[in-house]
Amino acid sequence: MYGVLPDDLCNYQVDADVRLVSQARYYEGAGSGFGIGVCDRISDGVPAGFILQYATIQGAALRTEANSGHFAMPDVNNGVGVPLEPDSKVHHWKVRVKGGLAYYAIDYGKEIGPFGLTRETATADQSRYLDSLPEGCNGSGAYFRVLNSIVDFSNVEARALSP
Repeated sequence: MYGVLPDDLCNYQVDADVRLVSQARYYEGAGSGFGIGVCDRISDGVPAGFILQYATIQGAALRTEANSGHFAMPDVNNGVGVPLEPDSKVHHWKVRVKGGLAYYAIDYGKEIGPFGLTRETATADQSRYLDSLPEGCNGSGAYFRVLNSIVDFSNVEARALSP
């Protein structure tokens, strides 16, 4: 699901209730999961921009959450990990964007961040994917990513925040 935001909507918040219904069981090395990104674009079917995701990789014997964290698409396997442990319960995800920075909270908990959304606002720990971040966010949007999973997004709301 992808929605383009107006260029003048610089400070905004996206809220959604998210439930991981099921993850596909594929071959070794296959991934699955979901995420919410902001300041994102899709060109020729390829997403680009910042995303916070919960993702697993199928190893030889078990699944690992090695790819849960913040990343720059399309290179979602080279980011910085954060502790996300979703289950089959409904969880509230929030992303707040202010001044080119993103802050996330899960289940109304403490916000994590800031994370830079552009090359100019990137933080030091985002250096490994700096080149994948856009130069600016105009014409970008919020992006809900689902990979080899069934995910229920409900009560989705995007709203402008005062500067």
